Amino acid sequence: MGIYTAQIGMRKKSLVKAIPLHRHRNLGWVFLILIALGAVLGKTINNSLIARNIHLKMSIHGPMGFIIIILVALGIIFGQVGLQNRKKFASILKWHPWLNILALGLLTAQTFMGILALLGI
Repeated sequence: MGIYTAQIGMRKKSLVKAIPLHRHRNLGWVFLILIALGAVLGKTINNSLIARNIHLKMSIHGPMGFIIIILVALGIIFGQVGLQNRKKFASILKWHPWLNILALGLLTAQTFMGILALLGI
């Protein structure tokens, strides 16, 4: 979902016409909801592992999750501001796909860190 969201934002047409930007913003909301659900699922899994006396050492995993949520939320906000005031905030409109791409990179790193912690590597 995040890759598709970033791909729509990177198209030149999305900076010209309003419909792809609305679509991009809606996909951003879906992406944010999926990330929040993933955070809840991750916390549930971690609590079940702790209940089984399995403690994983992942000190940066939680803060990285908050950074990802903030980046996607900023992408949505930048997209909304850019839609409402195109002429005034044209430069801010270019940032929202890059924020999603950065969030995807961090999400991938966070996923691999979780898998490596589960495997004990």
